[in-house]
Amino acid sequence: MKSFSNRILCLFIFICFALTSISSAAENPANVNESEIKPNDKSEQLVSIDFNNVDISVFIKFISELTGKNFVVDQKVKGAVSIISPSKISVEEAYKVFESVLEVHGYSTVKSGKVIKIVPSPDAHSKDIETMFKDEARSPEDKVVTQLVHLKYADPDEIKRLFSPLISKSSLILAYPPTNMLVITDTYSNIKRLLSILEVVDVTGIGLELSVIPLEFANAE
Repeated sequence: MKSFSNRILCLFIFICFALTSISSAAENPANVNESEIKPNDKSEQLVSIDFNNVDISVFIKFISELTGKNFVVDQKVKGAVSIISPSKISVEEAYKVFESVLEVHGYSTVKSGKVIKIVPSPDAHSKDIETMFKDEARSPEDKVVTQLVHLKYADPDEIKRLFSPLISKSSLILAYPPTNMLVITDTYSNIKRLLSILEVVDVTGIGLELSVIPLEFANAE
């Protein structure tokens, strides 16, 4: 009788051990290697950066959180920015847009150790950046905005060369060939004019050289 009881006890212990092993295996599947699970590469992340007349400090904070960069902002850095982006862009492109927005508003980034200082351009000796005139009361058409333009056929460097004479010295146009994109910072009214020109020149077969021809007497229309 005692031998039978011992066998029952051993069987009970074996069943408990088996159930514990099955539960442990279910919680930690053998085919999952946690060391191989990596977060998404931030360089492949796409973001939307549409901003309508937001405080520049809000924009700086957004870029800081997006890129993980630490900024020290001079108290003179003030104003509002507007950015028009018809489609999502990469984090790298977003930072280039950020730099162009600062530049056209008269500010510069200066790397200092592990932080990046944002200061008025006259205080940044690392590069010579043209400072815009102070903000005045403007109509929406005269508001300074940054427009991202993805080209279908045209070469961005060629379009930049075409558009450069058509923008003011305080405005900015950047070409980014890797994604066939232009970054234009100018008044909204002038950007609309440039986009209307782009509709004509950004067509198939645009490999031909583009030129700006000044007219002395005739009307361009």
